[in-house]
Amino acid sequence: MGYRKTYLFFGCIFIIFGGFHTTIYTIAEETFPTMGYTYIALIIMCFCLSYLAPQFQRNDERTKFIRHKAMFYSFFSIVVYLIVLIALLNFNVIALTALQALNLLLALSFITVFLSMVILSKFY
Repeated sequence: MGYRKTYLFFGCIFIIFGGFHTTIYTIAEETFPTMGYTYIALIIMCFCLSYLAPQFQRNDERTKFIRHKAMFYSFFSIVVYLIVLIALLNFNVIALTALQALNLLLALSFITVFLSMVILSKFY
């Protein structure tokens, strides 16, 4: 149970820091900060890991299968994210800097991997 509480604690800390950082940056610059995506990804990662920690302490066949399937599904999801992002940028639907695009892709990949692990742990 120690890891579960630790991940839950870090998730709450990231909510506080991310909320504070995003609020201050939004007030000062009047836009959403690019680091906000990373905070959201870290918050979701910590809460997913707090849910998965008791199940993943046993390194058995089930956890290896869940990790393998999560990476498999996440790979194809990330490819779809890249295709959609490239299409949106090419048709000038959105205008992002390189840093914003990379932060967005990083956040989406983190969120996809860990949420797919949670979903797969419910099924298997």
